[in-house]
Amino acid sequence: MHSILVLFSLISLCLAKVDRLEIRRGHDFRYQVTTNSTQWARRVPLQRHRGIQVIDACLELEETAKCFNWNDKKGNVFTDTSRSRFYPNGTLIIYQVVEEDTGTYWIPGKTEFQTIGEDGKAMGWHNGFELVVW
Repeated sequence: MHSILVLFSLISLCLAKVDRLEIRRGHDFRYQVTTNSTQWARRVPLQRHRGIQVIDACLELEETAKCFNWNDKKGNVFTDTSRSRFYPNGTLIIYQVVEEDTGTYWIPGKTEFQTIGEDGKAMGWHNGFELVVW
């Protein structure tokens, strides 16, 4: 049974389409997808809040702390994380990234989503991305 589980895990890792994206500390990070979603999630091991963090989609005029900060699943806002924003059009922005933003990011409930390039054209299908800040 244990070997079957290990084999399944290895197959899942091979089939996953996770981008590895690198960005320099202090720069703004932007990632856009075509999928309608209401939330992004991340696991960032270097932060004090090591569990899963989420950020909800907010309209442009919404200015609450929950729209600019990552939260836990219960809705508690982490004001000491990087200022971020997720728009309903699928755009995730992390302003002035720091090393603690390094981690794995995904859209909860979506097994695959299509990314949009800087030119506005649809690109490949992905399961999430790994962000590396240097």
